[in-house]
Amino acid sequence: MRSFKGGTRKGIVVLGALSLFQALVFLIVIRSRVAIPDLDLIMFLKMYATLSLVNLGGMAMGLTVSARVSNEDKATGAVPLMVLPQMSLAGAMIPVSGMPAAGKLLSNLAISRWGFENLGIITNVNNF
Repeated sequence: MRSFKGGTRKGIVVLGALSLFQALVFLIVIRSRVAIPDLDLIMFLKMYATLSLVNLGGMAMGLTVSARVSNEDKATGAVPLMVLPQMSLAGAMIPVSGMPAAGKLLSNLAISRWGFENLGIITNVNNF
């Protein structure tokens, strides 16, 4: 419980605010490079909300790992163990429908899967 011993509640709020700002900047950059058909304010806000929730979920996952390990080296080593399943189970590389039963079950726990699927639904390019 290393993270909460030092009184980092303000730090968590700052990280959350930066995460929300990062989602906005990411969406603006993507919008400037990718033509998204039928993009209006409502779609933009839905995409921003999805990206913000996924960012906050990832931040919470990182803070949980940080709080559970005893030092920074262990936290750094645990990051790939958390990130690789998120990438693998999101459904971008292998569609969820093409995963074995265990993969489908585990993909339900991946934050990235729900963000990826929701963005597909919002932009009407969902192939699930």
